[in-house]
Amino acid sequence: MTFPSGTTVARLHLTTVETSHRHTSINTGNQQYPDMDKDDSANSVPNIVGAISATLSFIKETPGVKPYRIVGPLPPEREHERSNVKPVDVDGVIIQDARPQKASFNLEDHGFEFLNFEPNVQLAGNDETAAQSFLDETAALLQRRFQTPHVFSYDIRASSLYPRARGITWAKSPYQIRCTEDNYGEATEGKRMIVIPPAPIIHTDLTRNGAMARVNRHLHQQERDTLLQDGCRIIIVNTWMPLDNPAIDCPLVIGDRRSIQQRDMIAADQIVPGFLGEFAFLRYNKDDVWYWLDNQLPGEVTLFCSFDSDKPGDTGACPHGTFNNPLAPPGSPHRKSVETRSIIVFPRSTSSRTV
Repeated sequence: MTFPSGTTVARLHLTTVETSHRHTSINTGNQQYPDMDKDDSANSVPNIVGAISATLSFIKETPGVKPYRIVGPLPPEREHERSNVKPVDVDGVIIQDARPQKASFNLEDHGFEFLNFEPNVQLAGNDETAAQSFLDETAALLQRRFQTPHVFSYDIRASSLYPRARGITWAKSPYQIRCTEDNYGEATEGKRMIVIPPAPIIHTDLTRNGAMARVNRHLHQQERDTLLQDGCRIIIVNTWMPLDNPAIDCPLVIGDRRSIQQRDMIAADQIVPGFLGEFAFLRYNKDDVWYWLDNQLPGEVTLFCSFDSDKPGDTGACPHGTFNNPLAPPGSPHRKSVETRSIIVFPRSTSSRTV
């Protein structure tokens, strides 16, 4: 494949690796899920194909206090300072299955879509070479998708989850860096990899201020001078897909950005060693529209927007998170997934195009 001339950059900057690379094959094609068609439920499911009722976690606001979270190691006596965010669980949230209409979603309207992607590299443990190769392949995928050479893939994280009876927590890994509620800061000294535990609370990765801070952080001065002219369009996108097994247990849930009210986005500080970022949590709104991709397979990528400069007044971001899947059969494989983030720039001459 020959790509247009220009700059495609995959920069390994913040990497979390928490995956046991085992090839476990399961067949869910004939899986009989529990009967969900019960009218006497307190939270009945509407007559939508594939809709389920589940619990999502949102932010519990503290008036006058800006939320924050600290990324990276903290001494044990300061661990309680890692975040001031408290969740509120909302039961009976309707989540629609995107699979019956999978091809109809698009980034321009819904803020997310689905792509097929079969990378050549296998992610395992804390292998930075493999992580960089995965970013390179992701950058090439996005270059083809958006027909622009100006793709800067700057972040990759692989994670593993398991559910508890209530809520979601991080499973221990057989590798050196672990993501757990108690020790996600350990084993980072002397490493380029910084452990960043994803929040189960519904959130967006960036605010407008946070997005521009990322652009200034990851694009060199010459790139900014050349590409960031008046009228250019900047989007920041995430790719997310399962590793090894279908995402049955604790799948990704994503909001249709057309349904999200900007007033429900609560800006929060992300404090990283040497960098202050900003993202947002979401306040619950019964009118928000949620989707998941049932039995999402390795190679099925969810591509979603974290920032779009063409969306004045808001970021164009898709709130997302994870949830305990009420349809997951006992013994379902623990979720393993990989996520990347990339900055994509459309110069002034092409910035009005539809993505």
